[in-house]
Amino acid sequence: MTKYQGYDVTDGTHKTSIHNEWKTVVAQKKPVRGVTLTIGVFFDGTGNNRENTASRLMQFNECNAPQQGVNQKDAQSCEDFLNAINKDSFSNGSYRGYYSNIHWLNLLYKPNQLLSENQTVAQIRTYISGIGTAAGESDSAIGMGLGTSILDVFEGVVTKTDEAMKGITRAILEFMEFNLNPDFCIAKIQFDVFGFSRGAAAARHFANRVMEQDPAIASAIAKGLRGDYYDGKPSGEVRFLGIFDTVAAIGGINNFFDINGRSNPRVKLELRPSVAKKVFQITAMNEYRYNFSLNSIKGMWPELALPGSHSDIGGGYNPVGSPLQENESLFLSCPEFDIVSDDTQETATRVYRNAEKAREALVSLPALKYVLPHGKITTKTRSVGVMNSNQRRSGGIQKQVGAAVFFERTAIPNEWANVCLRVMLDAAQEAGVLFAPIDPANPDTKLPPELIPLSDKAIAQGKAVRLGQAPQPFTEEERLLIGKYTHCSAKWNIESDRNLWVDPKTGEIFIHRFGPKEDKAFVFPNKPNGHWIRSVWYMDDQQRLHDSAVKNGDFTTSEY
Repeated sequence: MTKYQGYDVTDGTHKTSIHNEWKTVVAQKKPVRGVTLTIGVFFDGTGNNRENTASRLMQFNECNAPQQGVNQKDAQSCEDFLNAINKDSFSNGSYRGYYSNIHWLNLLYKPNQLLSENQTVAQIRTYISGIGTAAGESDSAIGMGLGTSILDVFEGVVTKTDEAMKGITRAILEFMEFNLNPDFCIAKIQFDVFGFSRGAAAARHFANRVMEQDPAIASAIAKGLRGDYYDGKPSGEVRFLGIFDTVAAIGGINNFFDINGRSNPRVKLELRPSVAKKVFQITAMNEYRYNFSLNSIKGMWPELALPGSHSDIGGGYNPVGSPLQENESLFLSCPEFDIVSDDTQETATRVYRNAEKAREALVSLPALKYVLPHGKITTKTRSVGVMNSNQRRSGGIQKQVGAAVFFERTAIPNEWANVCLRVMLDAAQEAGVLFAPIDPANPDTKLPPELIPLSDKAIAQGKAVRLGQAPQPFTEEERLLIGKYTHCSAKWNIESDRNLWVDPKTGEIFIHRFGPKEDKAFVFPNKPNGHWIRSVWYMDDQQRLHDSAVKNGDFTTSEY
C-alpha cells in the first residue's frame, strides 16, 4: 500500500533589514491519507437544459398564480412569455422540454464537499447542458440540427467536452476550499461520465480524451488543485461510462451534412477496452427516425435495448397534467396531393387510396404494434378549390385534394423514463458509483404501481446483459402496457412551420396545400427511416463483422 506524506509548517525565526526580509519556517513530514477523488461529469441530451426548464416552470407558476393588482407591464410580460413558450420552434425546445435522466442522475449523485476523519474516497460533480443549448439563451438550430460547432460559436458535441473543463476546475476548487489545511493528498482522480443522445456522444468523446491523457483535462485538474500534491494520472481515468441511446448525428462538409450516416466528423465514438473500467448503454427499441441513427457499443460493451423512443429512454417528456403535457397529433405518412374535378369524392382520389394502403401497412408494422392501440389512427383528407385562366374560360372547376395517415392521442405519461433511470442507477452502483436513494414521494421520479414489476424486470435484464447472458424479454401483454407510457417520435409533421399543418385559429390539424412536396430530412426532421427500421452503426471492428454478415447472408433481424 502506498504511503503518502505531507508537511506541518510552523514559524521559525524572523529577520528583517532595510534591503531584505526573511522568514524561516520549519517543515516536518507527517503521514497523510491518500484520497481517491471521483468527478461525476453529466452531459445532457440534445436540446435538454435543466436551467432553462427550471426557468420556464418558475415563470409558468408566477404567471398562473392568482394575483391582485398586477400592473400592465407584468401582465404583458406574462402574455409575451406564454405566447413564446406555446410556440413550438427550434429556438425554445430546451424551455419547453422537461428534465432528463441526466438531470436526475446528477441530482442523485452523492457529492462529498467536506471530508470526514479517515475518509479516503470522495465524489464531486459537474453538469453540462445539452448540445444546442445555453442557460438563458435561445437554442442553436445548427447545434441541435447538426450536432456541430461552426467556428466554436454554436454549442456542438466537441464544444461541450471543452465546456466540461471549466466545470471540472470549478468542482475541484470548491472541494479544496471546503477542505483547507487538509491531512490528506489527492492520490487518484477518476471520472464517472454520463450522457444522453448527443450528450452520450460527448460523454464518449470525453472518455476518449481522458484515455489519451488530453493536456486540457490535465490542465483543468491542475488549476483546481492549485499546486497541491497529486499522485495519479495527469488527466485521471474513467471508472464508469453510462450512456442513454447515443445519437451522434454529426453533419459536416465531409459527409455532406447527412446526419443519418456512419461518419461523425471530429467526434471520437470508439470505446476501446482501456477507455473505462465499466461501460453500459441503454438504447431505444422503438426509435425509428431517419435523423436518429443509433451509435451502438454492442460487441464491445454491455448494451440493453428497452421499449420506447429516444426520449422515453433518456427522459425529457413533460408529465401529464402540466401545461405542456404530451399530446400526439402526428402524420404517419407523407401527405400526398392531387388535382381532380370538383365533383370527385375525396375518398375516390388516388391520394386517398394511397393513404389507405399506407394506413393498412402501418397498422401491421411491428414498429407501431404496441403504440397504436392507445390512440386513434385515421386517413385524413383536405380539399381546396383551384382554378386557372383556361378553366375559367371553359367553365371547369377543379380542386386539390391532400391525404395522409393521421394518429392522435392525448395525455401520454412520461414514467417509462423513470424505469430506464433505475436500470442505469443499478449499473452505475454495481460499478461503485454512490447515489442517494430515489425519494418515493417525488412525483417526478416515482413509478406508478403497474410499472414496478416491469422496472424490476428491466433491471434484471440489465444485470443479465452485463453478465453476458440473454435477458428475459417482456411478454406481449407487458409490451402493450409499456406502449401506454411510450411515445411515437417518428412523424411527417413539418416542424419548421406549424402553420403548414395546424390552423392557428382553431388548432385543427390539416394538410396544407402549400406544404412541401419533397421527402427531405431537413423539411421533415422527424420523418421515419425506411420501412420504419432504425439505422444502427457499430464501432469499427463490430461494423466490419456486421457488414460481412450482411454480405454473406448471415445477418439476422436486430432488436431495433
